Parts: sequence; C-alpha cells; structure tokens
Amino acid sequence: MDTRILNLTPLRYLCPYCGEWHEWTGKHLGNYDSKYNCIELPCLREKKLAEDAKYSENVLIRNIDTTSFYFTSSHCYILTTRLCCYAAISEKLSIAISEMQESISEPIVTFRRELRTYYHLSNPAADGSCSRCHFGDHCNPKKLGIEAHDCDISIPFGFEFDWAEYKENSEVGNALRTPEEIETALREYGANLLQKEQNLQEREAAIVAREEAVKEKEDALLDRETILAAQEQAIARCLCGSQLCSNFQEKQENT
Repeated sequence: MDTRILNLTPLRYLCPYCGEWHEWTGKHLGNYDSKYNCIELPCLREKKLAEDAKYSENVLIRNIDTTSFYFTSSHCYILTTRLCCYAAISEKLSIAISEMQESISEPIVTFRRELRTYYHLSNPAADGSCSRCHFGDHCNPKKLGIEAHDCDISIPFGFEFDWAEYKENSEVGNALRTPEEIETALREYGANLLQKEQNLQEREAAIVAREEAVKEKEDALLDRETILAAQEQAIARCLCGSQLCSNFQEKQENT
C-alpha cells in the first residue's frame, strides 16, 4: 500500500465480526499512531441486532465487539475484543503496510490475517451456544469456519476511500477510473461502435449501389449483344436470300 494513503480519511471499514462495510466515523488513518491514540470501531450489525433482541427470551446478548486501529510508518496494528469463547479473534494483530493490498478496480485497501476459531461443525457445544446467540446468524468467524471446515481461518479487514482522494494519493489508484469516468468511457465506446456501424452500413450501401450499377451495365451489354445478334441473323438471312436469287437467275440464263 502507498503510505500516502495514511493521509486519507476512509469512508467505510470492513468489519471482521460480521464481514460487512460500516461507516468510518474517525479522522485520517495516520492520525491514530499508538495504542493510546487509536480509533475504536464497533460492529454496527452486532449493535443493531442486540438492540432488537434485548427483550427476547432465551437469547444470549453479549457485549458489543470493537476493532481498534493505529498505524506507524511501517505497520498497521489491529486490536480486537474477544468475540466469544468459540469464534475467537486474537486480541492483537499487525501487518506491514507494504503487505496491504490496493484494489485495481475500486478505491479500497484490504488485507487478511490468519486466525483460529473454536467453532466448527464437530463442536456441538459451539453449535448450541451459537444457536442462542443474538449474533449467531451474522458471525463472520463462524461462517468462515464452516466454509473452511477448519478452525484456522483467514479473516478480511479493509478500508474504502473517496475515489478522487484515492486516485490522487496512490499509484495504483491513479490508474483507476472513477464511476463517472467509466460511464463516460462506456458512452464514448458506444458512440464509436455506433459510428463504426453507420460507416459499415454506408460501405455496404455503396457496395450494393456499385453492384447494381455493374448489373445494369451487364444487362445493357446483354441487350446490345442480343440486338447485334438479331441484326447479324437478319443480315445473314438477307445475304442468304440474295445468294439464292443469284443462283436462280444463273440457272434461268443457262437454260
């Protein structure tokens, strides 16, 4: 990741607990530079579900989990609360900024960390607790554990930025096109295709016109050839008739 991105304020962040994008409510990334000066971001999906379920019976409502971020010049540090005893997330993670991946199609930066969850299909205790948990159907570690059929999972984190700021502060982003630019390019591409189609139609019409002109000439030549052939036949008949008359006269004279 380009370190200039640390000067940007994200629009959204990818929550590791529910796997959804939530609104970023803080300042630019580089503003948070130590564990004493970090941003704490709650799982908004978990918070909403807890509010909806607080009057429900036989539902386990846990504390709302948070993800905290802070940055140095070389690393991003992530502090997470322990989701539960089954879908556990390590309390402290880190990644080199150079390892964070900039998207080539969107203004986002993502990275993954390998974690261990104690939820898996062969653990009936986990399944029983999850079925009563208000967050069970939206738990990202649980979902990833089921998909992987393993306790070891790779959980994603990420940040989404404004298109214009991302393009200005990232070499990868500078090569991206905004939705407006893509739409303009698509319109131009469509207009070019339409123009090419019109040009082809005009060329086809010109070819048809030339073919018709050639056909007319061929027909005219054929008509002339027919007329000439008829004239030649008429002349031949005349000549033949004259010859017969001459022969008849000669016979008359001889007799």
